[in-house]
Amino acid sequence: MSIAKVAKKAGVSQATVSYVINGKPGVSDQTVKRVNQAIKELGYVPRASRSRDVTARAVSRNIAVVFPEDAMSHSPLNTRLFEALHRQLEFRSARMLPVRLPAGAMIHDVMDGRTLNSLDGMILLYCHSVAAIAEPLPFPVVTVLGHSDPLDPLKCDQVEPDNARIGAMAVRYLAGRGHQQVAAIKPSTRVHPAMDIRCGSFLAGAESLGVEAAVYHIPIELYLSGHPEGLTGDHPLAIWIQEWQQRQTPPTGIFVPSDSHLAIVFNAMVRAGIEPGRDVDFIGCNNEPVLLQSLSPTPATIDINPDQIARAAFHMLLQRIGESGHAPGSYATVCVEPLLLERQG
Repeated sequence: MSIAKVAKKAGVSQATVSYVINGKPGVSDQTVKRVNQAIKELGYVPRASRSRDVTARAVSRNIAVVFPEDAMSHSPLNTRLFEALHRQLEFRSARMLPVRLPAGAMIHDVMDGRTLNSLDGMILLYCHSVAAIAEPLPFPVVTVLGHSDPLDPLKCDQVEPDNARIGAMAVRYLAGRGHQQVAAIKPSTRVHPAMDIRCGSFLAGAESLGVEAAVYHIPIELYLSGHPEGLTGDHPLAIWIQEWQQRQTPPTGIFVPSDSHLAIVFNAMVRAGIEPGRDVDFIGCNNEPVLLQSLSPTPATIDINPDQIARAAFHMLLQRIGESGHAPGSYATVCVEPLLLERQG
């Protein structure tokens, strides 16, 4: 049996079959499923010498996916990422062990030694999960959206969106729509590496384009999306909107690096009598249709590409599982290219 026969049956190229066999990113989930089905029907068994990833897949059967207990309620994006990871594991016949991590708990608090010893690898969602590793684990670990601080990098492999690219895309989009004064709203006054990078690259991009820009650090609580009455006149966002209205030349292009927070800013400005699409343009990030579709006109957003993030995370984990030895302190970061989804009209 040859790889050519598998490619013919699946209706793809031999290179695509090779990518699927080796767990490499860049192949759609539908194609992966079709190739795996052809392999199964033909009884094709790849030679172990073709790639260490083949060996990795043979032993990578139990993968824990750890996420903060409240993650799914915070943002639709979290559910999309979790589902994308589940699809990747399912397509490659790996068993996923979902682990909810209560606030303040450590990995060893929710998983006993027997469970840990049964695992071949672990994927951690978000920095809260990363902080929960109190001692070394006996298998490779990859973080997704770990939001590593450059001054205090995570001690594990990472997969995250290209945050610098996101900020640059946002300001180019706004400048392309004719806005000469733009602003980014960071919805927190605390250090948040991902948002800090997005806002920093937004400023740098504006400077290169000759556009006037500023970043405003405004704490915006997510509960406000369901309780707009909580946005009282002394709230920092309400004060910023009042100041916006009083300016002779306010920023007319606004980037909020999270759609969950963008929806709050958008609705607050509408309640203040500001008309999006006429008075101001918005662009967000994370592509959360459930939130954006309720806004009119629907703002532009930047999709962080959860499916590609999941593929890259699983591929990296397979590589680590297949390695006979991994030098301590030698960790990699994969940045996934985001996708711009423009507003129509």
